[in-house]
Amino acid sequence: MVTDQYPRLAELAGDQALAHEVEAVRGRVHEFASFLTGVLGAEDMGAYFPYRVTYHPTCYSLRPKKNR
Repeated sequence: MVTDQYPRLAELAGDQALAHEVEAVRGRVHEFASFLTGVLGAEDMGAYFPYRVTYHPTCYSLRPKKNR
């Protein structure tokens, strides 16, 4: 949300000070899974789930990013 939506919200608000603050924070914010794999370099967390599961994507996640 912070890295994707806050810059757009600052733009829509027309608040340049807010836009600068968002840019200052944006580079230091990570989504948790991306932080573990991309920043910390973790590859195996030792997790195991021996059952079948079904993933049903939400309508929101299937929409193109420009519509959000």
